[in-house]
Amino acid sequence: MGCGNIAIKRINSATSRQLVFSKTRSDFLTKAQEFFVLCDAEVMVIIFSSK
Repeated sequence: MGCGNIAIKRINSATSRQLVFSKTRSDFLTKAQEFFVLCDAEVMVIIFSSK
């Protein structure tokens, strides 16, 4: 089983879109924190939301 292509497209449902945004944002912030701890680098994250 190999890596496949994933079609990236806009989520039509507003509630689903908000749910995915919040989950992805928390995962992204966790990765930024891990990067800060492991590499001793200064990390700045800017995330814009439509709301």
